[in-house]
Amino acid sequence: MNKYLIIIFLLVLSSCKLKEGNQDIPKKLELVKEITDLKINFNPESTILYDKYLLLFGKDSLFNYNLVAIDLNTNQIDTTYSNQIFNKNISYLLLKNDTLISFFKNENKWKNWNNGWNIYNLNNEWFYTDYKEFEEVIYLFEDENFVVFSLDIGEFGGTVNFYNKKTDKLFACEIYGVNFCDKVNNEYLINGSLAHMDGSIEIIKIENPEKLHYMPDSLNIYKHEKIGKYYDYLEKCNSELLPDTLKNPENLNYEMFKLSSQIISNKLGLKTIIDTSGLLSYATFSYDNHIIHFIQDTTLFIGTFKNDSLFVLDDLYKENFFTYNYSSQIYKNYKLLNFNYWKRNIKSEKLICLIMIGNKLKRYNIF
Repeated sequence: MNKYLIIIFLLVLSSCKLKEGNQDIPKKLELVKEITDLKINFNPESTILYDKYLLLFGKDSLFNYNLVAIDLNTNQIDTTYSNQIFNKNISYLLLKNDTLISFFKNENKWKNWNNGWNIYNLNNEWFYTDYKEFEEVIYLFEDENFVVFSLDIGEFGGTVNFYNKKTDKLFACEIYGVNFCDKVNNEYLINGSLAHMDGSIEIIKIENPEKLHYMPDSLNIYKHEKIGKYYDYLEKCNSELLPDTLKNPENLNYEMFKLSSQIISNKLGLKTIIDTSGLLSYATFSYDNHIIHFIQDTTLFIGTFKNDSLFVLDDLYKENFFTYNYSSQIYKNYKLLNFNYWKRNIKSEKLICLIMIGNKLKRYNIF
């Protein structure tokens, strides 16, 4: 679907709202774009922003672990810093909040980096790694109150989950394809996007996570490392919020389905920014007092939704970046989008990283 046709369609639907609200059309971003090509001799499994570096960590063809640190100022690999951080016994690397931590397989211990590797107590370590029994758990965000994570099994179900670190309670709601969370103006900004059929986007704000469905202790995944009848329980909770005429989804037409979704959202305190199909949203960020989205159609562009209308703020690249293996990260003033291609041999690049800092967009093509 062509994004310009979508814009025209949405503008027609919302023209009255725009006039009544006297809202200005957002200004174009006009980002300064840089492109750097780099070659590495391993497949990057982890891509992390840390300090002033882009860290790539993974295994080579002989299954030996490797690490390189790309200096974001020079756009070159900093061999000295790479050698300082790298240790041949590291088998896992991740960023928890702003702390770089790794697993040392020879010692069976987690350590954090602070001008050297120091012992680190990582609770629920299974939760933060790819070695858990179910790969659909994705760690998204953490603040002083909550650990936020998603459960994603594609078109078959998805949730966003808030674990209260002070009370050990878990709260959740259904939303498909959650891949990103940030906290903006005391609200949790959730980006959901599903690459099923023509693609879909659902982006919501959550002010009070404890208004979501409370999950009983037996289904508290963060504590017990098991899913159980997680999705069945959430569907039951949703059904209890609806009148009898809307309880059976098989009997609902499109209008009734949207009505039931709106009732559930209202009762759970969800604020919908956009819920549409025909597009993908890789990430949602706060930038210059706007909520912006990296959107994939036939091209990749940055857009924002205003009164149900989609405005293109910057046409980034006239190419398709799609892969099932992508992720995003915010680190201080940096915003990272990471597209992993080596697992499926989709492109000649092993990895493409987009890093937004101020009015610059740095693109790293990793071969």
